[in-house]
Amino acid sequence: MTDHHALLVTGEKPLFLSKEDNTVYQMIAGRMVEAFSDKCVKELTTVTSLSGEVEFAAKGCVIRQAGWCAVLGEESEEQVLPHWKSGETLAVCGVSLTEGKTKPKPLHTEASLLSAMETAGKDVEDEEVRQAMRECGIGTPATRAAIIETLFARGYVQRCKKSLVPTEKGLPLYSAYMSHLYETDVRIAYAPGMDEFSAVCDRKTSSRTSPSTPVMTGWRAWATRRKARRP
Repeated sequence: MTDHHALLVTGEKPLFLSKEDNTVYQMIAGRMVEAFSDKCVKELTTVTSLSGEVEFAAKGCVIRQAGWCAVLGEESEEQVLPHWKSGETLAVCGVSLTEGKTKPKPLHTEASLLSAMETAGKDVEDEEVRQAMRECGIGTPATRAAIIETLFARGYVQRCKKSLVPTEKGLPLYSAYMSHLYETDVRIAYAPGMDEFSAVCDRKTSSRTSPSTPVMTGWRAWATRRKARRP
C-alpha cells in the first residue's frame, strides 16, 4: 500500500469493456466528475421539544440543490418536518420503548485506518486533549502509509480479506506497551516538533540550525509536565 495520485480518466473512449471493467471505469469517471461538480446544498432543521422535564429532538433534511450527488444518482434521504412554530403545544400521539444492543465497531481496513490515524483522538472524552490531538493525529500524510506497511513487515498485523487483524505477535505488544505508546501527552508534545522538523528540512536551512531542536523542545515540554504531576 502506497500513496498515489488520484485516478483520472483520459480522452480515450472505452471500448469492449467487460461488465466488471466497465463498473470500475464508471466509478472512477463518476468520482472525477463529482469532484468538479457543484456542491450539494441541504437545509437542516432541528426541533427541540419538552415533555415534562424530558427533552426530545427531531431533525429534518431537505435537499435544495443536488449538485455532485446527482452525478451517480446517489440517493439522499429527505426528512421533511411539519411546519411547527416556536412555543407551539403538540399533542402526544403515542409512546413506545425500543430495546436494542450495541454492536462493536468493525475491523479496520487500510483506508479506514489511514483516516483514523489522521483524526486520532476524536473519541477522547477530555475536550482539551481532543482538540490538541486533532491538530496532530498519528504520523503525517507522507508517513502514515509507511507506518502501516511497517506493521505488516514486522508481523504485528495481517490482512484478512479487506480487514486488518492483529497477530499473536502483535497482541502481546499492544497489551504490554499500550499505556506508553499511546500516552496522549507523548503524541501531543512530539507531533508539533515533527511538524517544525519537516518545515526546517523543507526550507533546507544552513547547517548551523539544528533540525533536532524543535523535536527536543516537544520532548522537554512533555517531560516537564510529567514531573509536575509526580507527587
